[in-house]
Amino acid sequence: MNSRVVIVNLLPTALLLLGLLILWRFLAVVQVGIMLIVLSMVLSAALFPIVRFLHERLRLPSAVAVFLTVIGALVALGAFVVLLVPTLVSELQETWKTLSQGGRLSQELSGLASNNTWVGRLLNSESPQELGKSLQGAPKPFTSALMQISANVIALVGYSFVVLLLLLYTLGRPEPLLRGLLGAVPDRQRARVAHITEEIVAQLRVWGSSMLFIMLTGGVLVWTGLTLLGVPNALAFAFLSALGELIPNLGPLIANGVPVLITFAGDPQKALWVALWLIGVQVIQGLFSPYLFSRTIQLHPVSIISGIVLLGTAFGLIGAFLTVPLLIIVKVIYEAYYLSRHDHSDVPEAQVSEILEQA
Repeated sequence: MNSRVVIVNLLPTALLLLGLLILWRFLAVVQVGIMLIVLSMVLSAALFPIVRFLHERLRLPSAVAVFLTVIGALVALGAFVVLLVPTLVSELQETWKTLSQGGRLSQELSGLASNNTWVGRLLNSESPQELGKSLQGAPKPFTSALMQISANVIALVGYSFVVLLLLLYTLGRPEPLLRGLLGAVPDRQRARVAHITEEIVAQLRVWGSSMLFIMLTGGVLVWTGLTLLGVPNALAFAFLSALGELIPNLGPLIANGVPVLITFAGDPQKALWVALWLIGVQVIQGLFSPYLFSRTIQLHPVSIISGIVLLGTAFGLIGAFLTVPLLIIVKVIYEAYYLSRHDHSDVPEAQVSEILEQA
């Protein structure tokens, strides 16, 4: 009996895996730059309609329209910082005092302060000058960690400046960017690439406006309920809840768990009502979110959570925040280049049901 020997050439597979590994290491090195570019794209897509309105409807020069749009956004952000941040800081200080004045946390802090005089001075500091003097006696690991945090804050300011420059130049002269993108592809593919670009920008714009609406309504509902229930620091908790909406699915769960846990430490019965109210807010958000996102996401929650885990692990908090925009980009490209080139019909419900029955 003759046996046939089949020789499989694994070199292409090995080269493919090696290329993917090199690409992953490269992305790990330039991850911050990639996230800044994607963030500037999202912001540009959100602000471009305003620039176009000022330029086409009000007949303002393009540079003036971009300047007014960006300055208006910065002024709105500055007004938010000036009006809301001091109140948030005050409420967070009150929350810290409430937690540190009773229970096990108070005992732990008292014991730590008795063994380390600088801790006692730090906890009792009421001005920046006193805080600076207290930190002078802190041990080296603590000051090193504080210096690292300060360096991260400075880096964040620098990254914000880079995003601002990218935003100005993208809004000011988008034509060369689009011309370069379309010029990099063959003539037969330009119409498809142009359509993909238009679809991505449109979906990112709708996602951004929908997310802003969800954050505002969710924050107002949380603040109203916590205020009526007599929960201290309702504004800080509402702000935290609104920020949690930036990370789909997981963000609201984590953010809304904070007021429940803090309230439970002082009044378990009130914590139950707080939890019920926050669950009701999430139910309301869950009813409206699919309608708002129906034009953009159309993704299974498992896909979103998996993307948050993967991108959050690879790129940190910024990666988790940009999960949905990146999924939108991948989805549009996948539908345009894969589904449109192959004969894919809708999967029958009976076939899906059969698989589930056999599971």
